[in-house]
This record gives sequence, structure tokens and C-alpha cells, in this order.
Amino acid sequence: MSEEQKEAMERLKKSQPRLPISKVRKIARSDPEYIVTAGNAFTAAAFATELFVQSMTEEMIQLAYLSGKTATSKSIRLSYKNLSDCVARKENYSFLEDVVPQTKNLRTLVKENKVRYTTRIEGQQTLPFEEKHEEPDLDPEDEEDLEEDEEHQDPEVEEQLREIEELNRVPDLPDDDRRSESERSDQEDDNGGVEG
Repeated sequence: MSEEQKEAMERLKKSQPRLPISKVRKIARSDPEYIVTAGNAFTAAAFATELFVQSMTEEMIQLAYLSGKTATSKSIRLSYKNLSDCVARKENYSFLEDVVPQTKNLRTLVKENKVRYTTRIEGQQTLPFEEKHEEPDLDPEDEEDLEEDEEHQDPEVEEQLREIEELNRVPDLPDDDRRSESERSDQEDDNGGVEG
């Protein structure tokens, strides 16, 4: 690529917003009060959104530096707390207070009695689970009786087990028949096609 083409590509990139216009159009059309809008309006909305996010991010970074926690580190990692602090402290972002509320620690809310932290509210119904009962310890005589009962199974079950055992039994084969087909072919190749 020549330098002219590179410059033209850079100018084109600068003239296009970073946010995809198709997404901006899709979000706008999902609004119930949507009216027919020109394509240039979507491009302008994409640029405006980009500038809004950039401005808000800069404000969040400034507040993070002012808080002093990130002054010693080389990089800043912004979190939801930084976003909610920015919305709470800066007047020009106050319209986002409902969307980005400040979070509070559950422990402090419980101490202030603003939140009840219980497993069950009074009067709340629970599912009727049965308690699991453990088997009582058996005497050695009782254990022997149980083992004898297990040994004497139903005659039908015993007959079925015998049938299954019979089906699974493999009859003994003579030595020549035990060899696999591959072993036989290998031996034939070694003997020049003659089995020996």
C-alpha cells in the first residue's frame, strides 16, 4: 500500500464511529416510541455515545486517582464501584442514579437493621421434606439373619441369574481355534502361504 492509501484509510476510520451503526440502529428500533429515522442520525448517535462513554471514563479515572488507592499502582482497573461513585458525585450523570445505584455492604445493612438476614421469614411455608432416618445398629445375630435372608433369594430370580450365567459362558475352544485371524494371516505370510 502506498502512503496515500494509508492516509485515506486512516481518514476513513476517523470518519466512522467505533460503535457499529447496525447495533445502534437495532437498539433504536427496539424502542416502542421509535419513529422513522435517517441513516445519518444513527451515525450521529453512535458518535455521541462514543463521546459520552469516553467522557464518563475520564471522570471515573480522575475520581479513582483522587481516592488515592490507585496512586501507587502503574495501571488503573475500573470497577462498578468507580462507575457508581462517578454517577453519585457528578451532577451531569445524575440521570443515571436509578440505573447505576451505589451498592452497600450486606454486613453494614444488617447492623443498621435495614435488612433482615434470616433463612426463613415468619409464616413462610417450607417444602415437606422427610427427615432421613439412620438404620439402628444391629446385633451380630440380626446381621447374620439379614445375610441369610439375602442368600435365600426368590427361586425365579435365581433361575434368571443361572440363565444369564449360561449365556455369558464361553465354551473352551481347541488351541487352533483360539488364534485370531490376524495371527493366522501373519503365520501364513511367514511360512510363505503354508500353514505349519
